[in-house]
Amino acid sequence: MTRRLLALGRLLVFALLALVAFPALRRWLNASLHGSDGTIAYLLGHAIELVAILIYSSVAARIERRPFAAFGLPWRLALRSRFWQGAAAGIVSLSVLVLALRATGAINVSLPRTSALAAAGFALVYAVVFLLLAVREEFLYRGYGQFTLTEAAGFWPAAVVTTIWFAATHVGPNESVLGLANVAIFGLLACLTLRRTGSLWLAIGFHASWDWGETYLFGVGDSGHAPAPGHLLTAIVSPQAPAWMSGGPVGPEGSVLCHHLSSPLPALAQVAEPRVLAQHLLVEPAIENAPSKPPLLAELDRGNALLLSPFVDGLGLEAQVVRHLLERQDLVVVRRRRAAHRVSAPLVSDHERTRRRDGLPSTGASGRFSSPRAILRSE
Repeated sequence: MTRRLLALGRLLVFALLALVAFPALRRWLNASLHGSDGTIAYLLGHAIELVAILIYSSVAARIERRPFAAFGLPWRLALRSRFWQGAAAGIVSLSVLVLALRATGAINVSLPRTSALAAAGFALVYAVVFLLLAVREEFLYRGYGQFTLTEAAGFWPAAVVTTIWFAATHVGPNESVLGLANVAIFGLLACLTLRRTGSLWLAIGFHASWDWGETYLFGVGDSGHAPAPGHLLTAIVSPQAPAWMSGGPVGPEGSVLCHHLSSPLPALAQVAEPRVLAQHLLVEPAIENAPSKPPLLAELDRGNALLLSPFVDGLGLEAQVVRHLLERQDLVVVRRRRAAHRVSAPLVSDHERTRRRDGLPSTGASGRFSSPRAILRSE
C-alpha cells in the first residue's frame, strides 16, 4: 500500500507538469508568437517539453534510485536494431495502406515536382523533426507516467489510461472518430511493444517513420493537419471516395483500413519476448506480477557470477546487477570516485569474512571492481 501511495504522489507531480505546465507553455508561446507561422510555436513548444520531461525523469530516477532506462528509454539502445525494425515496419505499413487506398480509387498519387537536391534536404529535415517528435510523444505518454502508474495500478490499467490521454490530445476540428480509434489502437500496440521489449525504441521507430512517410514521402494529411510543404509525392483524396475509406482530411490513418496495417508492431514485439523473459528472471522489471526477488539473483548471491555473466553481457543489465550487489549485506561499499559513472568498492570474499569472524588478521579486500563486468568475473 505504501509503495502505491508513493507512486501516486510521484504521478501527481508528473501530472502537474504534463497537464498544467505544458498547456500553459503552449498558450504563452502562441500568444508571444502571434502573427507568425503556427508551426514555429508548435515545434518550439514540443522541443521545450521534450527537454523538460527528460530532465524531470532524470532527476526522478536519481531520487528514486533507479536507472533512467527503467522508464523505457535506454540510451544505449537509441537508433539500434529495435528502432530500425520499427521504422521499417512503419514505412512499409504506410506504403501498403497508401497503395491499397490508391487501388480502391480513394486517393490519387502523382510523381514529385521538386528537384532531387531539394527533396533530399526536406527528407533529412523531416527525418530529424519527426524523430524528436516521436521521442517526445512516446516518452511523454508511455515513459515515466506509464512506469509510475504501473507501480500504482498495474501495467494494463496504466496502459489504458495513458492511451486515452494519448488519443484525447489528438482531438481536433479535422479529426474523426475513426481516426481517434486508430490512434488509440496504435497507443495500445505501443504499450504492448514496451511490455514485450522493455523499451520504447520499437514504437519510436514506427511512430517516426509513419509520420515522416505521411508528411514527406506521400504528402498526405497527418492526424487532421494539412499536408506540409516539401513533400516528395503528392497524394490527393478523391472527392467521390467516402471519408471512412480515404481518411478524408485526417489522412490515411483515418481510413478503416489503417488499423489492419499496425500488425507488424505486435509481431516484432513478440520476437523480443525471450529478452524480456531473461530480464524478468535476472532483475526486477517494471511490470506487474513480478516476483519479489528474481530467482537468478539467488545464483549471484551464492557466488555463481560466471554462470550469469552471459546473461548480463548479452542483455546489457550491468547497472541493475551492480545495484543488487551494492545492496548486499556482505558487501562493504566505499564510494571513492564517481567519474564516468564508475563505481569503486572493496569486495569481501567468503574466506575473508571467515577470517574476520574467527578473529584472525585481515588479509585485506579480495579485490576492487571498477565496472559491472569486473564484478561478475571477480565473484
